[in-house]
Amino acid sequence: MAFLEIKDLTFTYAGEEKFALRDVSCTIGEGELCLILSPNGGGKTTLLSLIHGDNPPRGERTGSIHSNGTATRSALLRQDPDLGLVADQVWREIAFAPENRGLSQDEIRLRVAEAAGLFGLERLFDRDVATLSGSEKIKTLLAAHLADRPDMLLLDEPAGGLDPVAERELTEVLDRLRREYGVTILVAEQYCEPFFAAADRILYLENGKLLFNGTPEDAARFLLTTGRKGFVPEPARLALSPEDTKTVPLTVQAGRAFLADTPHRFETLRRTERPGETLLSLTDISFRFEKDAPDLVAGMDLSLCRGEILCLLGKGGAGKSTLLRLLAGDLKPLRGKRKVKKDVRIAYLPQDVRAIFEGETLREELTRVAGEEKADTALTEFGMLDLARRHPLDLSGGERQRAALAKISLIDPDAVLLDEPTRGLDRDSRQSLAQLLLSWKDAGKGILIVTHDALFAAGIASRCGLLWGGELASLRETERFFKETRLFTTRTARITGGGAIVPEEVKRL
Repeated sequence: MAFLEIKDLTFTYAGEEKFALRDVSCTIGEGELCLILSPNGGGKTTLLSLIHGDNPPRGERTGSIHSNGTATRSALLRQDPDLGLVADQVWREIAFAPENRGLSQDEIRLRVAEAAGLFGLERLFDRDVATLSGSEKIKTLLAAHLADRPDMLLLDEPAGGLDPVAERELTEVLDRLRREYGVTILVAEQYCEPFFAAADRILYLENGKLLFNGTPEDAARFLLTTGRKGFVPEPARLALSPEDTKTVPLTVQAGRAFLADTPHRFETLRRTERPGETLLSLTDISFRFEKDAPDLVAGMDLSLCRGEILCLLGKGGAGKSTLLRLLAGDLKPLRGKRKVKKDVRIAYLPQDVRAIFEGETLREELTRVAGEEKADTALTEFGMLDLARRHPLDLSGGERQRAALAKISLIDPDAVLLDEPTRGLDRDSRQSLAQLLLSWKDAGKGILIVTHDALFAAGIASRCGLLWGGELASLRETERFFKETRLFTTRTARITGGGAIVPEEVKRL
């Protein structure tokens, strides 16, 4: 049964000439999981905002959006979790919507307990939301939305800030909601891995136009055969020639079966790394936010050298972002020593990049750093010349991330500290970022990245480390790290049993 019908939807933002959406028409069934894919600025966030209808974007709209019935209750999880938080503590955040609806205390307690339990938030129940990691904030907001029991759940890039455990928890909860309770779910994502195979329907938008509407299998064939392989899951990228699209693997299990029937070999893409002098280091560093709380970083030693890319992975709340702030000098350690080589310039990019912008336009922002000529060069190199007149905070999440990286490039630092830099970036932008970081490494910069994106780390890192409980549980050369770890490795490594760690290392015979 049709739950949501969109017909000839066209939208242009106020003050803009370019269409954000153009003649979009589709029907979503009740209880469906619909995955919406698009490049950065392709229209998926705009589409979710218009469907939600609460505080819609300003602009000119034609066409229609109709839902089944007049009592449809929808919830929207936006890209930036900080914009959705309204309370000071985790339990208050989850209880906010039920309290606003005037429910009884017994009903509120029941809903809060159920929602918190779904995402394992019991240990965070009394925590101040300002002290949560990005992953913990996303889980808190998801629990808050589920406590309101919506008929339709709209999620804008929910998985980009989640670790593998939280990612699995999210997909299991969503599957239960749609199958057992008939909740209709629309997910807009750059990172398609958790949702592609599980989706009932996949939409692909580009330049505001709907180019595909169909099943995951047909979507994979369309994307592979039209040069858009960056939007298919990692296992599907092992389809190595056009004839392979007859059977496209969408899961790790299907990927194993596919390779078992396909003659292939493995070819490592790694090269010998020769890092230079140490740029900055931490020795026996410990830190906690609250006096009586356990250490978030506990007795850790870490160094960053010239000419290397060091990637740190781990569960949400493991202390990755805190460690990065200690390296940047943004936090003062409780114990231990931070050492920075003389005259070393450090650039630090936090998860929420909005804090680094001050200009009224993107061109003005970059001109303040290095002058107009260099600013225009950076805008061209980062593919943002057409956005030069936009306010940085009016950009999409992915565009804002690219703008922040453009600003960092103009500073020309020796050491670069990046917190989840691929979040919100489409595959093309991730590839461009990878090439940029590799060029910085070759130029002698030291780069430290905190990330949940195992595939990105596997493709560029010199060394990789795993943080667990505030400690550095493992620090190894990249190939060895991904071949020996199981939970925080790539899907390619799982499919090949460690024979390869990225799809490009699998070669057809």
